[in-house]
Amino acid sequence: MKFFTREWAAAMCPDGAAVRAAYKEHCREMREHLTPALLHFLTEVNLHDAKRAKMTFEFGRIPSLALIFGGVCETQDGLTGERSDFAIKYVGLEGVEFSKNGVFEMDADITFMEVWADELHLASNGAFDHHLLFAHNHEMIVTFRDMEFGIMKHNDVRIEPRAGS
Repeated sequence: MKFFTREWAAAMCPDGAAVRAAYKEHCREMREHLTPALLHFLTEVNLHDAKRAKMTFEFGRIPSLALIFGGVCETQDGLTGERSDFAIKYVGLEGVEFSKNGVFEMDADITFMEVWADELHLASNGAFDHHLLFAHNHEMIVTFRDMEFGIMKHNDVRIEPRAGS
């Protein structure tokens, strides 16, 4: 995490407006590299306070990772809009890394942990890195090529596409 760091969260999010403004500028600078789905995700989805409920890897011709969250708000401010179950499918999966307090953990249990913040970055190889900071200083970094996402149908793992995805 470069903006919403563990230290920032542990200090009760000081200078929140300035940090959000810096991250917004970072996103503006990345815009030309984003797929339509990623642009929509950045501008319309807020994972803050969501709970990660399920993670599924698919090792086919194009590897992918699906994460299912509960309590996602579909507005970037995180204050307005309805909270619902939400699925993200990282397409063209290139790597997943877990850590706690900055130390790599292969078996980090982040099931049902609350998301404190997330960030999207360009990876050096032209892919994208999605950083997720969870409660208790757990962090997950997913490196991928594209993303699909949407509202979950009840008791279903399929993704109902949203505009822009």
